[in-house]
Order: sequence, then structure tokens, then C-alpha cells
Amino acid sequence: MRALPGTRRLLITWALLMALTVVSMVSARLDQTTDWQALPLWSAALVLIATGFKAHRVLMVYLNLRAATLAWQGFLLP
Repeated sequence: MRALPGTRRLLITWALLMALTVVSMVSARLDQTTDWQALPLWSAALVLIATGFKAHRVLMVYLNLRAATLAWQGFLLP
């Protein structure tokens, strides 16, 4: 069985998650409060891709799914 993630891996993952949150916020145009408009397709796709990658990192690093059996990985990852 693999050991728990180290402090360095946790901090790098945290920084990556924060950066992806900023990317999602910018691409979703959260700074525009004057009018509501539909997002362009590329912007919506970027938000969904960033969200999916963030969910994958949380599962693999913070829940340590990388150390789990293939059955658990297959059940929790698409």
C-alpha cells in the first residue's frame, strides 16, 4: 500500500486547484455584473474541463484514490 501524500504534493495540488478556480472564474466572466449573457461555447467547455480536472485531483490526492484498488478507481473515476 502506498503512503499518504506528502506535504509538497498536497501544497502543489492546492495551488493547482486555486489556479484552476481563477481560470474558471475568469472564463465564466464573473467580473461582469451589469448584464447576464450566455457563455460562449469555449468558455463553458473550459469551465467544465477545469472542474473535471479539479475533481480528479481531489480524488487522487486528497482522498488518496491512487493507492486504492482498481475496483475503487473504476467505481469513482469515469
